[in-house]
Amino acid sequence: MEGIFEIVSPLSLLMHLVNLIILYIVFRIFLYKPVAKFMKERRDRIAAEREQLDADKAEVTAIRAQGDEILKKARADAEDQVAQMLVQADNDAKAIRREAEKQAGEILDNARAEAEQEKKRQLDALHEQVMSLSVQLASRILEREIKPEDHQKLMEEFLAEVK
Repeated sequence: MEGIFEIVSPLSLLMHLVNLIILYIVFRIFLYKPVAKFMKERRDRIAAEREQLDADKAEVTAIRAQGDEILKKARADAEDQVAQMLVQADNDAKAIRREAEKQAGEILDNARAEAEQEKKRQLDALHEQVMSLSVQLASRILEREIKPEDHQKLMEEFLAEVK
């Protein structure tokens, strides 16, 4: 071991050891603690951000679920309203159809009544005309003596006037 002390002096070895301890303390104070503090803060910040992201994700999921439920309710309400509107439209159509049929029946009844009245007027007019022509024919017959030829001629004239 004497050979090692010849190459390296004990004082030099002690100085290197002291320098090493001083460097260790200096690095520990000025380098390791700030870096460790920085790394801890960074780790804490990342953990906080991760927690915030998880919370935001949970909130988004809850909001999405709530939105889906609102959408389902809105669709169900819209379908109910459409169904109600269809039922109402069907009822309205039936009511309109009944009213139209009622009006058509009234119009037909009025038209039949008017046709019947017109027919009666025409028959009355025809009856009056036949009566008038009969009276005229009778008066012509009474004015002169009738021969079968004259009778035939008068009947033809009468029928021509009737037509």
